[in-house]
Amino acid sequence: MTGGSTALEPRTQASPAYKASLDPRIKAVVAFAPWGMERVFGTLRA
Repeated sequence: MTGGSTALEPRTQASPAYKASLDPRIKAVVAFAPWGMERVFGTLRA
């Protein structure tokens, strides 16, 4: 078996690089998604 990818390792909470990248001004993130589905709701008929 292989050891796997370490591509996400810098984004783990235990990583010093992750801790250094945090911005103390950001308290929350709000995602508005999914994008691109606006037309579907206008075409539905009951």
